[in-house]
Amino acid sequence: MKILSAIPLSILLIMSVAVFGQFNPATNSIGSLENIIATPGQKETDAVLSNLAGVPCGQNTFFAVGGGNIVSFTLNGGTVTNNGSVATAGGGSLAFCNNIDGGSFSPTFYTNSNFTRAGYYNGTGWTKSTAPPVAWIVNTGGNGNFLYFTAHDSVTHDEIGIVRYNGSSYSAIYTLSDTSRAITVADLAADDAGNVWFFIGRHTDLSTDTLNVVSPAGQLLHQFPFSYNTDNAYGVFMQNGILYIGLGNSNPDHPNTLIPVTITNNTALAGTPIAMPGTTSYSDLASCNAGSPLAIRENHRNPGLRIYPNPFKDLLYIADINPEILPFNIRICNSLGETVYQKVISNENEVIDLSGLPSGIFLLNDGNSFQKIVKH
Repeated sequence: MKILSAIPLSILLIMSVAVFGQFNPATNSIGSLENIIATPGQKETDAVLSNLAGVPCGQNTFFAVGGGNIVSFTLNGGTVTNNGSVATAGGGSLAFCNNIDGGSFSPTFYTNSNFTRAGYYNGTGWTKSTAPPVAWIVNTGGNGNFLYFTAHDSVTHDEIGIVRYNGSSYSAIYTLSDTSRAITVADLAADDAGNVWFFIGRHTDLSTDTLNVVSPAGQLLHQFPFSYNTDNAYGVFMQNGILYIGLGNSNPDHPNTLIPVTITNNTALAGTPIAMPGTTSYSDLASCNAGSPLAIRENHRNPGLRIYPNPFKDLLYIADINPEILPFNIRICNSLGETVYQKVISNENEVIDLSGLPSGIFLLNDGNSFQKIVKH
């Protein structure tokens, strides 16, 4: 993983040298960034949030920033209803998560404040976070106790990395390793596990060709092919396990619409465009009830594949594997999204020794989907 060498000096100085490696003023960067392990907070457990900083927030509710206000919408099937403004906007970006700054409203709206720090809605107005400001943190996504920003290249201003905010400090957790690439849709979305979803493509024309999923620790979990014209795409949000892209009025193919994105056969697919009411172009989107596409995909594992016993003690058996899919990789991740075991499966029946793992809950990825496994 490449370090965030292009992010300005001010964003790097606030990071702890003890955790993130030594700061190098010559290169304006920090060493050993790939070894960062961010400590995640607890995820939001309520499936439906009754209010969001005092604002009604149901299972099908999402929000947008437009005209200086936060506007509430309801999405039912292929119909979007405008419920009107619910608060003044604190900036051009919008996310929601628990109030990790310790305010009275939890969960609440978050935004970036003048590209330098987080700001949150206290029920009547906006308050800047007390953490030291950093430079060029922009579009925002969040869920539970997770809040993320994209980070700009200080010269090109292309979005090239992800910064995580925990209520007291900002840490760079992920950077695009290829300088010819950039984050092409101006927003991030976080699922119920705190994983962050974002689209990338070519730096030259900002065309989108890939959907990335990164864990709270900054580990790249998935890269799904996704070729789509995201010109004037202003927002990304997750609603009930489906990812949506907001396209503005100047998109040449589907202006002023939401594009649902689902995962099928390890590929991200665009669904039927959903019209947004009116003609307003918004600057960002956020939802109340994110869900998790990975959790949905857990129920669609490779046909016939059996993993047992579950819970297990030391040995885990993988049986009845379709020979047509051999060989394939399995990867086991802990709750931080870190890979703790991986192996190439070459036979129709395999046994793997996981005696070296501590007791706990893990996710087994067979290359197509996740399955939760529990070690006693």
